[in-house]
Amino acid sequence: MKGKQGFFNKIFAYTFLGINILVCIWSAMCYMASIVSPARVENIGMLSLSTAFAFFANLFFVFFWLFTRKKWRSFIAVATLILCSKIFLPVFGWNFFTSGNIDNTPGAIKVMDWNVHAFGLYDTDADGKRQQMMNVIKENAPDILCMEEYNVMKNDSMAPYTKSIMAENGYTEYRFKADNKYEDNKNIYLGTAIFSKFPLKNFVAYPLDVRRRLIENGASYLLQADVLLPGNKTLRLFALHLYSSGITSNDINYIEELKGRKVNGKDAPDYDPDFVDELNRRDIKPDDHFKVFMFKLNLAYRKRALEADSVAKVVSSSPYPVLICGDFNDVPSSYTYTTVRGKYADAFVSKGKSLGRTFNEIMPTLRIDNIFYDP
Repeated sequence: MKGKQGFFNKIFAYTFLGINILVCIWSAMCYMASIVSPARVENIGMLSLSTAFAFFANLFFVFFWLFTRKKWRSFIAVATLILCSKIFLPVFGWNFFTSGNIDNTPGAIKVMDWNVHAFGLYDTDADGKRQQMMNVIKENAPDILCMEEYNVMKNDSMAPYTKSIMAENGYTEYRFKADNKYEDNKNIYLGTAIFSKFPLKNFVAYPLDVRRRLIENGASYLLQADVLLPGNKTLRLFALHLYSSGITSNDINYIEELKGRKVNGKDAPDYDPDFVDELNRRDIKPDDHFKVFMFKLNLAYRKRALEADSVAKVVSSSPYPVLICGDFNDVPSSYTYTTVRGKYADAFVSKGKSLGRTFNEIMPTLRIDNIFYDP
């Protein structure tokens, strides 16, 4: 009996050792996804979505081996966590015992970035949601406010919300650059907005992708403005909204079905020719949800990688300390995140807690909006 028990114990131990080694390889591939451009290697960007799970798998093995006779094997997972710390640390906020409150800090600048999704324009209760969002802005009282998918009227960028936001929150400066039109009303433009309580100078909008949506001849822009701070100091602010994966309710419904959840939303067809034309060329049927979803993700990874390269080049030429705000549409550990962040600090890593996701669909690990700053 002892012989058989010893044999099965060995099989058990070696099986878990093999799995542990596979987790190490998986982690290494996630690390590669953060430094290798998806524009050069297809499908590699998908690995960045699994980085958080690779982290927890390594953490599991650290403790698993400590409860066995082979305690030294825990160093395999520990070494992996250390070697891949560059991609693991940004995934999770560790600041459980510190406060993120800066209200009483002399000279502090409060910054907010928010993809406002047209202030509920797509929702049935748009008015109620918009008022809640306006209240959040007022309660937090940021000195600098950057908003993606901010909507204005075609002939008046001060309408419908800009005047009231400035008046109610004490902003003296406002800049806006449209990047596309609202599908249901061509008199509504959407884009990126900057509000500031400090003077703004040298505003520039750098085009990153001049044919982001062929149907509207839109563009993806990097906005730049120099913020004149008290004490004769200057800060260079960058605001961006990188290429979206074009996830529709159709795709979200498909993912929810895979999870075994009941789907209440209705399917909506894709309207972006970037996707539709390429699907036709590749002979991918619209009802083949898996192939459509994978194609969208890989196309978006490639486009964001090229945009990130352009952003990094512009940011690197700044003669002033830098602040970068925006919707990256990509997770920490991705090539996009790593390239744009560069040498700068991540506000969430500095002060955040837990996963801090900013997109509440599909996966619980999607933190795709960021604020980077020069320490």
